Amino acid sequence: PPQATAASISVQGQRPVLTASVAVPSSHHVRGVNAEAERRSLAEVHDVDMNAGKDSLASYCKVCLLVIALLVGGAAIAGGVLGSEAQDSPLQTSTNPPTDTPSVAPTAAPRDLERLEDMLGALLPISTREAMTDSSSAQRMSLEWLAFSDPAKLDPEDENVRERYLLALLYYSLKGNNWFASDNYLSGRPACDWKGVTCTTASPSGAKETVISIQLERNNLAGSIPSEIASFTSLQRLYLTGNQIQGSLPATLGNCTNLFELGLGGNAISSTFPSQIGLLTNLVELGVESNQLSGELPAAFGGLTSLSFLSLSRNRITGTLPNAIGNLRKLETLLMQSCKVEELPSAMKELTRLKKIDFGDNLLFGTIPSWLMSMSSLTSLTLDFNQLSSTIPTEIGNLVDLERLWLNENSDITGEVPVDLGTLSKLDDLQLHNTWLDGGLESVFCSRNGTLPTTLTADCRGVVPQLQCSCCTTCY
Repeated sequence: PPQATAASISVQGQRPVLTASVAVPSSHHVRGVNAEAERRSLAEVHDVDMNAGKDSLASYCKVCLLVIALLVGGAAIAGGVLGSEAQDSPLQTSTNPPTDTPSVAPTAAPRDLERLEDMLGALLPISTREAMTDSSSAQRMSLEWLAFSDPAKLDPEDENVRERYLLALLYYSLKGNNWFASDNYLSGRPACDWKGVTCTTASPSGAKETVISIQLERNNLAGSIPSEIASFTSLQRLYLTGNQIQGSLPATLGNCTNLFELGLGGNAISSTFPSQIGLLTNLVELGVESNQLSGELPAAFGGLTSLSFLSLSRNRITGTLPNAIGNLRKLETLLMQSCKVEELPSAMKELTRLKKIDFGDNLLFGTIPSWLMSMSSLTSLTLDFNQLSSTIPTEIGNLVDLERLWLNENSDITGEVPVDLGTLSKLDDLQLHNTWLDGGLESVFCSRNGTLPTTLTADCRGVVPQLQCSCCTTCY
């Protein structure tokens, strides 16, 4: 049996360390056994007191049990300390089993999704669900801005949501981030404080602000006019001239029945005129010059019965004007310079208020219409750069208020200048060059008493001029 057995627990830092030792007889002790003991007889060894052996064995077993108890207790203490350290550690290890699929990115909170759906539902009468769920559309960007980013945080049922959405849609559709000026757009300010927007209060409470005017001329707008423009049902004035707008004229513009001024000139709009244009019965001014509009004017133009100003110049309008244009009895200015119109309908003689007609640089052919000579309210008649022929009608003297007459660059106009032309005392700008007129202007203008035209041009250059004109300002 061992001479001594010991076990102890020491604490190093916070961790308990269990140690146990057993004394083992050394070799020196073995060698020191005296010879006498070695010579003991087997009998003597056998006679050793058996009771003493039993006592030693019992003692040895008690020591073993003590060691085992100490080992178990030490392990329990060590486990408790380790567990405590694990709880105090800033790094937590997941106990979830690994999966074969990657984690899903966080999605919008249910409350946000509910707000988005509520806002979409409120705007469905304006835009389609398909448009508002297309992640790349201006409608979707406007919807998400209104639902999540608008500092005003309007309730979907708020009566100003409609106008706010439409103006945001106009901003996104026409590349608002590139505008020269976009004051207050997409801010928390009321929509009626945004650049170029004018409103009126249209509810008894005064809380609802209704857009009646949008003016964003020469502001670097690009893209296409959204069809939702028609939802500005109270809109009276829309001016987007001098920009880079493309696409077509929305047919839905016909729903803006309160519109009385529409200015879209100086853009790149390329389409035919929708027949719905004739629904704008309150329209007073229409300017779509300098675009790429094509085709013939629809008969629906006859519905624009309030129109007083019409500018269609520098487009690709072709053919003959519809007879329905004679319905525009309030029309005072008709500008169609640099188109491809071939004939003027006689129905135009009904336009007795016309003061200014410009069909310069078209494809007009034949004689100068005689019915033009009965439009006594005319102050300006421009028919240059066409293919007109024959002579100047003597009835020209009926246009007593005429201040400007351009017949130049019509190489087939022939004959003498009628004397009646000299009776027009208000005539200040007369251009007759590059025609086949002959005779002279001496007796018509130069020798008469009174004020001469400020601008007077004719084919009077050369040793033997086509026309004699000593008072012309420019000779060709």
